[in-house]
Amino acid sequence: PGSAEAHLRLGIVLLSEWNYDEARKELLQALSIDPNLAEARYFLGLIQLRSYELDAARESFLRARQLRPDRPEVVTSLGVTARKQGKPDEARRCFEEALSLDPGHADAHWHLADVLLLQGEYTSGWEEFEWRWKHQGFLTPSRDFAEPVWNGEAIAGQTILLHPEQG
Repeated sequence: PGSAEAHLRLGIVLLSEWNYDEARKELLQALSIDPNLAEARYFLGLIQLRSYELDAARESFLRARQLRPDRPEVVTSLGVTARKQGKPDEARRCFEEALSLDPGHADAHWHLADVLLLQGEYTSGWEEFEWRWKHQGFLTPSRDFAEPVWNGEAIAGQTILLHPEQG
């Protein structure tokens, strides 16, 4: 009962089962044992974000970033929170910071695409949007057609195949 790590791991399992109330209890117990447990702050922030407790989520992610500034998923989650709070410039800075920590972080690329498109930066936004194929949360399976993907070049006199991707 005195192991912060055990409470953390149980909280993560409960979170993965969408049992936010019990997960929150375990994460708070972990933090009562070890207030500097960055992972517990991060996962508590995820619960708060998913529960639209945006100010609390922001505080949790800020504290987690303070404890572990090398974690791109923490900075990305801070950016998602800022985006939901209607702060696209702050969100963009967070996603760019996350990418400076890990240039291959698909989640940060995908969320950066959203902000860029919202800000009217379509060329770079659509380029970033290609990272959706590497994002774990993107449920549409990639289709491997033999023909090349259309990248906007002129198609006069040619045929183009349109297929559904996102519903």
